Amino acid sequence: MAKTNKNANYVTDKTQVAQKQAAKAKSSQKTKEIAKQVLLIAAIVIAVAAVITGFVFWMMGISQVDEREFKAPVPGNFEVTDTVELEFEGYGKVKIELYGKEAPKTVENFLHLVEHGDLAKDLITISTTTTNNYITIAPEHDHSDENHEHEYIKGEFYSNGVANKISHVAGVLTMNTGSTAYNSSGTDFKILTGDYSADYNGKYAAFGKVTDGGLAIIQEMVKDYREKASSSSSSSSASESDLVFGDNKLTIKASDIEKGTIDYTFIPTVSGKYTFKHNTDNKKFVSITLVAGKASDGAKSAEFGTEITTLKDGVEFELTKGETYTATLKFHDDAAAGTYLLTIDADILFVGKNEVEITEEQIQGNNDISFNFTANMTGIHTFIDKDEDLEDLIEIFDGETSLGKNSAYLEEGKTYTVVISANDDIEADDYEITVTEPVIVIGDNKLEVPEYTIRDGKAYYYFTADNDAKYLFVNKDLTFKVYDKEGNLLEGGSYVDLKKGETYRVELIAELIPELLVGANTVKLEEANKLADKALYEKEYTFTANSTGKYTLTATNVTFTIYNGTKEVAKADDGTYSLTAGKTYKVMASCASVGDYALEISVADPTETKEVITTKSYTVTVQDPILAVGANGMTITEADITNGEVKYTLVATTNGPFSFVAKYPLLDKDGKPVKDSNGNNQIVNLTSSLEIYKGETKLNNEYAMLEKGETYTVVIKTSKLSADTLVTITISKIAPRLVGATKLEKAA
Repeated sequence: MAKTNKNANYVTDKTQVAQKQAAKAKSSQKTKEIAKQVLLIAAIVIAVAAVITGFVFWMMGISQVDEREFKAPVPGNFEVTDTVELEFEGYGKVKIELYGKEAPKTVENFLHLVEHGDLAKDLITISTTTTNNYITIAPEHDHSDENHEHEYIKGEFYSNGVANKISHVAGVLTMNTGSTAYNSSGTDFKILTGDYSADYNGKYAAFGKVTDGGLAIIQEMVKDYREKASSSSSSSSASESDLVFGDNKLTIKASDIEKGTIDYTFIPTVSGKYTFKHNTDNKKFVSITLVAGKASDGAKSAEFGTEITTLKDGVEFELTKGETYTATLKFHDDAAAGTYLLTIDADILFVGKNEVEITEEQIQGNNDISFNFTANMTGIHTFIDKDEDLEDLIEIFDGETSLGKNSAYLEEGKTYTVVISANDDIEADDYEITVTEPVIVIGDNKLEVPEYTIRDGKAYYYFTADNDAKYLFVNKDLTFKVYDKEGNLLEGGSYVDLKKGETYRVELIAELIPELLVGANTVKLEEANKLADKALYEKEYTFTANSTGKYTLTATNVTFTIYNGTKEVAKADDGTYSLTAGKTYKVMASCASVGDYALEISVADPTETKEVITTKSYTVTVQDPILAVGANGMTITEADITNGEVKYTLVATTNGPFSFVAKYPLLDKDGKPVKDSNGNNQIVNLTSSLEIYKGETKLNNEYAMLEKGETYTVVIKTSKLSADTLVTITISKIAPRLVGATKLEKAA
């Protein structure tokens, strides 16, 4: 029987115990290390959570700024840390409070600009649009202080983590943004004249406010600048999708044709019957449907759902003043893109005699009678009642604005409303109202001169002077004579001294070859018309047929040949010539001796009967040496040039700074414009030759401070000018200069 080795077993047991104890110790150590790591991670998590919680509460603190603190700042709402005074040339000084606790960096930057004189180095900017209710000041920094952040500074506003509580209301100063939404431009700021709190709060750094009546000064500057910025500017409230009374040019695109229809809105200026018609030869739309209300309203009124299928004559619609209607144009499948004309006609007054009926119902109801009037010439139109029963009851309106009673200055192509006030002082009756041809006014005037006046070469118009000054009447094809109200001819021809308020008769003399007309014509043959190779006198005339049909030319001792271009028009067996409406024919008159011969032209058998009145259109420019804001076209005459100088006078209509620029087109020896390499007319700039004087004092023509009511002299000094040179002098109102910026000391 084998013996058991107890020592070996003991050793084995002891080793196993030691191994177990070591493993246990190792496990305990590992557990401790894991516990330490867990505790460290927990600490980090708690710390991050604390940071996030703090940030959230900080942001909530900003977002929970009392809404009341964004109201208009008034003394006491914000601590005034500094005060600055800005001086605007011609308008005075404006005091500004700065709020350094709300926007410390912005205020520090602004004070730096003030103390270094940068603010007084440039003009301010004022927008001409009434939607921009602020002025902008953007001086150029001299960059001499390398340590100053003059280009961009941190934007101190809510979106950039700064609890700036200043609201953007009228009078507040705020910085423009710089290169990013979170930087402010260091030298570019606004003074607000309106409430921008909805758009600017939290997005721009407001930092101060004008006080002590300063806002009124800023608003006065803006008002003056906008009113006088340009007398030649014009605007229209009508959009491209709106139809107006008269002719409407409609631009039809390929995409419109693909849709099949296009909508335009129309708002009548007076109640009454209106006719819509397409008056071009290309019938590109097949119908016009008129709908009450805008197109988006959907439902069509039965009364206005009628389609115009015969565009030649149109269809009448009874429309109400001020209501909105939609005209839907439908196209042919083969319609082409392009520009077309749609005409809207209504009851209107014309130059000449107009019959107007006033009913008993209108008088009893005190209902005004309204008419449209579209001016075909620019000038002063007068509306006269023959029996003077309607005197002072006739008034002319441009929209809601009254232009005057009985007479008003009207612009070519524009439609006005003429209102007759019906009251108990007048009786129900038919009244005759005469609209006179316009008085010529300063500027360009289109004059329709009837062809028959060319026989004696004369036409007459009237002109009322608005100043004591010399006036120049200009047209290269016409000469002028001016008569006073007693009929006396004034000396000077087209360049005459006129008195303010006086009305003068202007005689236009046209030295043109007369055209023949239907009716009696005098044919004058002179020695100069004798042909060199035969004993025959021959003279060429032109004749434009106003209707298609047969014409007869009857004369004694004179023979005629009619040409259509170079081809002779054959004379029919019945002695007539078949002519086409609108075509111009050459008529050769021949006779064996000189003298005045009678010629009668009659329409023997016209396809369309139409009265034949051919007119010519001339543009007459009345030039007044008293310059106005805007572009002044000056035609230089020999009488203007004295010792190489041309002088004009200017009466300032408002205070403030103006700039003056003079230019003229360069002409060759034949009087034709000289072109540059790009084919454009070469323009000579005379600004360096232009001088502005108040008395003997010479002003800066690029920045001339003018005083309302004062007279100034504009002088052009150059040898380049000669008679018939057309010089354009443009006078522009510019924003005033900021001439001073001072930091005020705090009161002790």
